[in-house]
Amino acid sequence: MAVRRSRRDNSGPFDALIPDLYDAVIEPQLWPDALLRVTDAAGIDGAHFLFCSSDGLPLLSQMSAQISDETNTLYRDHYGAIDPRRDRIQKFGVGEFLLCHREFDNDFVRRSEFYNDFCIPAGFRTWRAFSCTTATTAMR
Repeated sequence: MAVRRSRRDNSGPFDALIPDLYDAVIEPQLWPDALLRVTDAAGIDGAHFLFCSSDGLPLLSQMSAQISDETNTLYRDHYGAIDPRRDRIQKFGVGEFLLCHREFDNDFVRRSEFYNDFCIPAGFRTWRAFSCTTATTAMR
């Protein structure tokens, strides 16, 4: 008799997270738990999952439970539109990482509303970001 494998069976710690992310897209109330699992697996302080339109404007912004709902609301309602990472990440290939401390030096950060009024008061200066898909890869 064959043993039926669960969809949670995986070959690595992040493989088990993929079904959670798909489930959260369909059922948005699952985002906090899904992102908490991402932060636990990666050993990071917080996670932000962002979906953008083809012109780069945020359509959906969800942050892990370690980041306050107020911070997510501020991002969604204002700071997402001026997030300098969006323009850079759209030029990256799928899976390429953007490391903010390499892309935005201290002089840039000092002049940036996004960093000074949003990121730093919320408790984070450095972000790591990557593109899951692009407008061209999504059409394939």
